[in-house]
Amino acid sequence: METKKLNIFVTIAMLVFVFVPVFSFAEDTMVKNAGFAPGNIWFSQNDFTPGSTVKVYTILWNGGKDTITGEVVFYDNASVVGKVAFSLSSLGTKIASADWKVTDGYHKVYAVVGTSKIGTSGATLEYAKTDESEHFIGAPIKSTSPTTTAQQIVNEKVNFAKEYAVENLPTPITETTQSFFGKVEPMRTSVKTWTDSTSANVRKDIENLDEKIKNNEGKTDVWSMVKKPLDYVYIFGLTIIGLVLGNSIIFYTVSFVLVFLFLRFIKRRFIF
Repeated sequence: METKKLNIFVTIAMLVFVFVPVFSFAEDTMVKNAGFAPGNIWFSQNDFTPGSTVKVYTILWNGGKDTITGEVVFYDNASVVGKVAFSLSSLGTKIASADWKVTDGYHKVYAVVGTSKIGTSGATLEYAKTDESEHFIGAPIKSTSPTTTAQQIVNEKVNFAKEYAVENLPTPITETTQSFFGKVEPMRTSVKTWTDSTSANVRKDIENLDEKIKNNEGKTDVWSMVKKPLDYVYIFGLTIIGLVLGNSIIFYTVSFVLVFLFLRFIKRRFIF
């Protein structure tokens, strides 16, 4: 009985010894010092006009001793721009490129190594993705009306923040951002109406106070003397708020910058 158990144990041990190395060699090999050179995504031109075609470049390098073959995939956000096959000999480099059709809106352009091999075995490169090059491209301005042009600029800034959130942040944050921008315009109009109304009421209070002082021949209580300068400070604050809210370009530019910085902070701090 003991001999039978020993034979079973030896058989299992031999199977493990024989087959485990085979499974190990079947796995992808991690290749150090190979892949994309850090920060290597660039364009044939820096003036991105909707409708134009721009060539996107990147460079691969191989610091190892074996020849690497594979495929580079260029992306615009989640859409594939182009695919390029490559072969890198030891200590070799190769420039890969793809044509990118420019459209208006938010774009995150980058490249990844889709597949890579050493001989017939799979290989995982240490640097398998380039940096992300982010751009927001505005649509051509067709109107000559200052009001329409300003509104177009405002809409583009709002859309940029929305698209940035969609492409970079989890769904709950994206939905919150879209909901926020959907309520901004009614809120801006409502608060602007309130500041105008409140400012008018405070000015009327000052006029009444001046009339009271005049009727009392310059004599008034201490509170009335203190209240008047405080009312002027209050009016000044309301005027500044009303100025920002009343000018949609100023308001949305400031809002856009603050929201964009906040979203980017969330992305870098909590996402990756």
